[in-house]
Amino acid sequence: MGIDPVVLFFVFGLAAGLLKSELKLPPALYETLSIILLLAIGLHGGVELVEHASATLLLQALLVLGLGVFLPLLAFTLLRGLRFDRINAAAVAAHYGSVSAGTFAVVVAYMVSRDIAFESYMPLFVAILEIPAILVGIVLAKGISRDTHWGELGREIFLGKSIMLLLGGLIIGAVAGKEAIKPLEPLYTSMFKPVLAFFLLEMGLIASGQLGSLKQFGLRLVSFALLMPLIGALIGALLARFMGLSLGGTAMLATLAASASYIAVPAALRLALPQANPSLSLTASLGITFPFNILIGIPLYHGLAERLIAWGSDMNASTRTLLTVICEAALEKKLVADLEHLGAPAGPSPMPAAAVATACAAPAGTPRAISAWRSSAPASWPSSWPSTCNNTTTPTTR
Repeated sequence: MGIDPVVLFFVFGLAAGLLKSELKLPPALYETLSIILLLAIGLHGGVELVEHASATLLLQALLVLGLGVFLPLLAFTLLRGLRFDRINAAAVAAHYGSVSAGTFAVVVAYMVSRDIAFESYMPLFVAILEIPAILVGIVLAKGISRDTHWGELGREIFLGKSIMLLLGGLIIGAVAGKEAIKPLEPLYTSMFKPVLAFFLLEMGLIASGQLGSLKQFGLRLVSFALLMPLIGALIGALLARFMGLSLGGTAMLATLAASASYIAVPAALRLALPQANPSLSLTASLGITFPFNILIGIPLYHGLAERLIAWGSDMNASTRTLLTVICEAALEKKLVADLEHLGAPAGPSPMPAAAVATACAAPAGTPRAISAWRSSAPASWPSSWPSTCNNTTTPTTR
């Protein structure tokens, strides 16, 4: 299968920006496209959320929340190891603990184009992952400080554009229901990919402007921006398998864990950490990680999900084989004990395992291979050996 056209729109925008083309989209159009995409993702998720609401989903949501706390802590540790200062390390870590709604839109299109099923309530996980990383990043940067305007910050986090659109779409979809929302279905069906294509064209243009900052931040930032998505994807995929998600759901959660925010987090940290360098975070998240995920990462995470599921199937098959061997050994031991009780000498001459295996190979209730028993039995064993077994493989006498 060829490259998805929406990805080519991103490549086109990236190339146009790097070539210093005069191509530009009106700022109002970019805002409109992002609003449509976020609302469409939320609406679809809300419709499906009602149908799948359960205690299992609640547990999954809590696990995803934990992922949103763990990822920025991991990213912060890596950044400090690369000798970034505390403030900027915390700010970048917050971006990588959060998620990219644009990347999520691309992975949705990727799955749909390949007819790969996935859990339709995944937009709920997008909304959950947007929030905790911001709080963790602030605490990592300066602890729980009285200087932080938590009220204003909470307003920016929970009432920011991306969170409001996602949560608003989720609520509208959940309240309206599947039938009432049908006239709006084109937002997340036939209209979704055309809107996404223009959105990615603009994202390519924006990303090309961030690449110029690489000279300033050097190899350390590039290394982190390429390594962290791979680590995050592996963690997300393993969590998805633990949660029991499908192939598509596993690949999508891996993609979410590999992505980095460039909308909600920058706006919030502009208030909470004004001393942090925003170009550092945007260069990493938008200039490196976003293109990497769009062009290489998503197919890679899909392959990772396939390997984990195949490995899990192999493990299940091995477990079933091991349990079968254990059960057969237990049955063999019981059969020998029963035969000894019927007159076979206990001590040094129990029935050979091969003879027992032969006897137990036939379906329950049918004549057994008595000749095999007697051919391997000592002369001292009695001649009145059982000829049939009942359904529990316990011998019965003739």
